[in-house]
Amino acid sequence: MKNLLILIMAVGLLSGCQKPSDIVAIESPVDSLIENWNNAWNKNDLSTIENMFEQDAVYIIDTEVSRNYDEISRYIRSSDITINNLKTEKIKEWVTSEIAGSIGLWQGDYMLNDSLIFSGKGAFTLIWKKNKNDEWKVSAFYGNTFTE
Repeated sequence: MKNLLILIMAVGLLSGCQKPSDIVAIESPVDSLIENWNNAWNKNDLSTIENMFEQDAVYIIDTEVSRNYDEISRYIRSSDITINNLKTEKIKEWVTSEIAGSIGLWQGDYMLNDSLIFSGKGAFTLIWKKNKNDEWKVSAFYGNTFTE
């Protein structure tokens, strides 16, 4: 009995001396990245929008597919339609030290020459990757518009 008690105490002491976990909490950048996304679209700031994407990013919106930065830039600059009042609701996010993402809902007004064309809403997925300069760049965007 005495040996069993000594063994239990030894195990307790040894487990208390183990190295603490190497898991480090990662602060999520998702809320600020989405805020920057919304602000750039609401201001129709095309240079800022383009600068958010990495060179080999993929951008899919409804039926339009752009497979790299140049195609994304051409698509963004090809329309006179702008988005106003873009608002997003984050449903889920994930983050590692080098990748972050979010799935959510959006709503906004599509404008042409200060005239409302229609108000839309839909869903989106955004994935960011951290580049060698520690900047978060959009790696993939998928958005769709809900039909009424």
